[in-house]
Amino acid sequence: MEAGATTSQRAVSVRRPHMSVLDLRTWIVALFLVMGGMLAFYGAFFVSDEDLAKAAGLNLDLWCGLGMIGVAALFFLWLWLRPHESVKDRGR
Repeated sequence: MEAGATTSQRAVSVRRPHMSVLDLRTWIVALFLVMGGMLAFYGAFFVSDEDLAKAAGLNLDLWCGLGMIGVAALFFLWLWLRPHESVKDRGR
């Protein structure tokens, strides 16, 4: 960066996507990640033969948990690539 650059130019060059706590996508990511992590943990360590017999040999807790973690990753990617547009930014 040039020595004569103004502070507004520096702010623009360093600006990163803004993730707000008030953005609904943030809460969706958190909920899917927590619930998916709990399900995957339960499916990985606490599955019984009875559970597997009920699901025709498929570990549903593990796969649903991993799917929920995948959905959380997609929402996080969406949040990261397309940040929430503030009212100030819309006027430009």
